[in-house]
Amino acid sequence: MVKNGGKNLIITHRSRKTAFKLLNHFEMTSLFSGIITKESGFKRKPDPDAFIYAIRNYRLNPKSTLSIGDRDLDVIAARDAGTKTCFFSQDGTRPSIDVDFIIDDLPQLEEIVLKDSHFK
Repeated sequence: MVKNGGKNLIITHRSRKTAFKLLNHFEMTSLFSGIITKESGFKRKPDPDAFIYAIRNYRLNPKSTLSIGDRDLDVIAARDAGTKTCFFSQDGTRPSIDVDFIIDDLPQLEEIVLKDSHFK
């Protein structure tokens, strides 16, 4: 969590313009330390290169980094980069691969981050 010195990053296939339009609309821009978009030039997920870049560039420890995605390809890329994985299911779908956590709403995410010793 940012308030505890953590970093939030976005890795998206969307354009930078679209990503910032959404973040600005929901007044969330200030919550993120960095955004990797399609203009960054990485292969599309499930290729883990964007995640590996983020880990190195932002000096993250993969073992204490939680990557959250709402599609299999998101958590596959995160897993292959060595991070903990969380599948965010808003409609009851479940991932087809093993993940570390599954959540259905954002309060569950906060509970994981606050209670799991990996993220402190």
